[in-house]
Amino acid sequence: MRAIFTTILLCGQLLCAWAQDTSVQGIVTESDQKTPVFAANVYCKSDVTQGTTTGFDGEFTLEISDCDTVCISYLGFKVNCLPLSAFGSEVLRISLQPLDNMLREVVVKAGDPISEKFSVVKMDKMDVYLDPVAAGDPLKALTSLPSSTNADETANPVLRGSGGDRSRVVVNGAPIRNPVRNGQLNGLGNFSLFNAEIIRQQYVYASNPPLTYGNTSAGLIEIETNRELENNQVQVSTSLASVGTFVSQKLKDDNFFQLYGNFQFADAFLALNDANLPRLKDFGTKDVGLNLKLSTGKQSYFNSFSYFIDEYSNFQSNIFTVEEVSDASKKRFFTINNWNWKREKSFFRVSTLVDWSTQDFTFGNIISNTDNLQLYSGIDYKIFLNDDASVQFGASYNNWDYEFNDLVPEFFYAVNSDAPSLPRDTALNQHNLEAYAYGNWDVNDQISLSTGLRSNTPIFDEVGYLSAQLSVKYEPADDHRFLLSGGRYSNYSTPNYSNTVFNLLNSTQLALDYNYEGKKTQILGAFFVKSESGRNAQSIEDVVVFNEINTMGIEFFIRQRLTDFVAVSLANTYLHQTINSGGEVFQSPNDFNYFAKVSINYNNPAIINAALSYIGRPGRYYNPIIGADFDPALNAYIPTFTSDLYNEQFNAYNNLSFSSSRYIPMGGMSMVAFLNITNLLNTKNQASDIYNSDYSQRMFNYLQLRTVYFGVVFQ
Repeated sequence: MRAIFTTILLCGQLLCAWAQDTSVQGIVTESDQKTPVFAANVYCKSDVTQGTTTGFDGEFTLEISDCDTVCISYLGFKVNCLPLSAFGSEVLRISLQPLDNMLREVVVKAGDPISEKFSVVKMDKMDVYLDPVAAGDPLKALTSLPSSTNADETANPVLRGSGGDRSRVVVNGAPIRNPVRNGQLNGLGNFSLFNAEIIRQQYVYASNPPLTYGNTSAGLIEIETNRELENNQVQVSTSLASVGTFVSQKLKDDNFFQLYGNFQFADAFLALNDANLPRLKDFGTKDVGLNLKLSTGKQSYFNSFSYFIDEYSNFQSNIFTVEEVSDASKKRFFTINNWNWKREKSFFRVSTLVDWSTQDFTFGNIISNTDNLQLYSGIDYKIFLNDDASVQFGASYNNWDYEFNDLVPEFFYAVNSDAPSLPRDTALNQHNLEAYAYGNWDVNDQISLSTGLRSNTPIFDEVGYLSAQLSVKYEPADDHRFLLSGGRYSNYSTPNYSNTVFNLLNSTQLALDYNYEGKKTQILGAFFVKSESGRNAQSIEDVVVFNEINTMGIEFFIRQRLTDFVAVSLANTYLHQTINSGGEVFQSPNDFNYFAKVSINYNNPAIINAALSYIGRPGRYYNPIIGADFDPALNAYIPTFTSDLYNEQFNAYNNLSFSSSRYIPMGGMSMVAFLNITNLLNTKNQASDIYNSDYSQRMFNYLQLRTVYFGVVFQ
C-alpha cells in the first residue's frame, strides 16, 4: 500500500511539475506566412491571465499551466486557437487569416482621405504611445518627425519652418484652431485637446496640404476618430498632477461611445519640481470629451466628437523691464458632428463645427478678455470612377466672431501696473465660403498623379483667392516612394491680443519627399522651398513687422531596429530662412543650420519600455535692446533697438529626456506604470531676454528645466 501511495504521489508531483513548467514557442505571421505580426495577443483559452504578446519578428514564448488550448488574436484577423499538442520541441509557425468582411474593407477605403497616399507620415494610436517624446499625446508625437521645427516645446504643430498659425489641424473634416491646452504658458509644455484612444489615424502633410481642406498655407494634420470598437474598455489613471478616467462601450448594431475626463492640479507636481519651476505658481484644468458613433442605416452612420475644458494658470512673467504674476484662464467647448453615407464606389459626408471660447489674461496694466465663436459647415463627395481614378468635390463655409475687450498700454514699453492704459474694444466678423475639386489618377503601378483647386467667394469685403496644387508619386519598388508636390495656398490668420485683425496669408511651395520602408529600417528624406507672404502676427513684446518669409530646407531621418526590442532613430533638418522687412532682408529667428533629434528605444512588453531622446539645435535669433532713454513723465525708460534685425542669438538648445513604462497584468485587469524625466541634464535653454529697470543688464528666461512626472493607468 505504501508503495502504491508513493507511486501516486510521485506521479502527482510530476504532473504538477509538468503543468507548471509547460512552455510553448511560436512565430505568428500573416496569411502569406512571411509578414510577422507584432504585438499579437497569445493566451490560454481557459485562463486569459496566462498570456503574452509577440515581438517584432512575430515570435513568442508562453509559460502556461493547466491549459489545453492556446489562442492568438490580432485586430483585423480571425482568432486562431490551437491544441497544446500542436506545439512540439521546435518553434511552431502560425499564420493568421484576415477577417472575411469584404464589404467593410470597401467601406474603409471609401471613407479614407482621397489624399491619403500623398501624406508624408501616417500614424495610429500605437505610433503615439511608442513615441518617446509624445507622452501619449497625438500632437506632441509630431515632435519626433524631422518636419517638425517647433522651437518652443509646445504641442502646436509647426512644420518646416512655417509659423504655427499657418498650419491647421482637421478632425473628422472640421478645422480646429488653437488645438492645444494653453493653461501652462510658462514653457512647461502645452498638450493637445485630443486623447490618443479615440484616434483611428493621423495623417501628416508637412508641405502642400491637400486642397480637400482650406485655410492652411503651410502644413496639415488630419485626424480621423474611431469608426468601430474592438472591445469594451475602462481606464482609470492617476499621476503626480492629474486623475482621469476613460470608458469605451459597445452598443447595438456596431454603435459605440468613448467618454473621458481629467482633473489636473498643481500641488504635488510643484512640490516635487519646485526648484526647477520657480516661475510657475499654480495651474489646473478640468476637461471632458465624448466620441459617439451611431448607425443610421446599412450604409450610413453619424459621428459626434465633443470636448469641454476649463483651465487656469498663474505664473511669474517678464515683459520688457516689468516682472509680475500674470493670470490666465480659459473655457472652451466645441462639437464636431458628421453624417456619413458610403457606397461601394462613393462616399458622402456632411460636417459641422461649433467652437466657442472665452479667455482672460492680466499682467501689469494689461487686462484682456477675448470671446470667440466659430461656425463651420462642409459638404464632401468622393467618387471612385474606376480602380485607378477618383475625384472629390465639396464646399465649406466658415464664420468667425471675435470680441476683444481690452485695456492696453498707452505706451508699448510701459506695462507696469501704475502705467496708463487705454480701452480697446474690437469686434471682428469674418466669412469664408470656399469650393474645391480634387482628383487622383493611378497612371500605372508606379506613378500616381493628384491635383486640386480651391477658391473662395467673397461675401462682404473679403479678398478673393485661388489655391492650386499638383503632386506626383513614384514608387519604383514596393519599399520606395518619391513624392514631388507643389502649389499655392491661402489662409486667414487667427486674431489675438497683439494682432486684432484677420490677415490673408499666402504661400508658394515645392517639395520632394522620399520614403523607404524596410523590415527593420525606415528612411525619410526631403528637400523643400517655399515663399510665404502676409502680415505675421506678433507677440506682445515683438515690435518687428514683416510680410515675406523665404525658406529652404533639407531633412533626413532613419530608424533602425537593432534587435527584437532595441531601435534607434536619427533625424536632422537644415533650415535656411530669411525675412523681408521694410525692403531689407534679414535672417529669420528660426534660421537653423541643424535641428537634430536622436532616440534610443527599448520596447519589451514583458519587462519594460524605456527611451532616451535628445533634441539639439542652435539658439533662436532675437532683437536685443541696446539702450534706453528716460521718460520722466512716465518714470520709465524707452527701449532702443538695433536696426539690424535678429542679430543676437540665444545659446544652443540641448534637451535629453527619459521616459519609461511597465505593463503589469493583474488578473482581470492590468496596470501600466510610467515615469518621465524631461531635460534630464537640467540644461538652461534660453527662451527670451529680460532686462533690469534701465535696460543696462540683460538676463534670460528659460524653457523647461528638469521635471519629474509619474503615474499609473489601470485598465
